[in-house]
Amino acid sequence: MTTKLYAADVSEPIIDELTGHEGQGTSRRVYKKDMPLTKLHAAIVKVEWPEVAL
Repeated sequence: MTTKLYAADVSEPIIDELTGHEGQGTSRRVYKKDMPLTKLHAAIVKVEWPEVAL
């Protein structure tokens, strides 16, 4: 998933939030609160899965 998110040009803080990682900076580790669901959804729908046939 992380590779797919990077390929879709999703920002690192959003990737960290979606994958459950804390991130590197103090601001992200200590002060960052949960991202709005609309922002997370926008990132998820950017990912393409050509190898999955629906």
